[in-house]
Amino acid sequence: EGCDFNIAMGLCVGHDSLFLKHAEALTTVFAVKDRLLGHNPLAALYQSRQYYRRLRTRGGIPGEVGEG
Repeated sequence: EGCDFNIAMGLCVGHDSLFLKHAEALTTVFAVKDRLLGHNPLAALYQSRQYYRRLRTRGGIPGEVGEG
């Protein structure tokens, strides 16, 4: 009771669906588990720094200077 807004984070699609069906408050989904990321929904965010660092050192982003 008393919940105005839900943020679902890290549930699988099936459990997200059940939660959305039964939740009475407004709900949004921030991150969902998937097999590609090994059921770690935020792995893409954790790895983004390394990914962009790699692009910069390979000259993948025009106008960016690679790190030494």
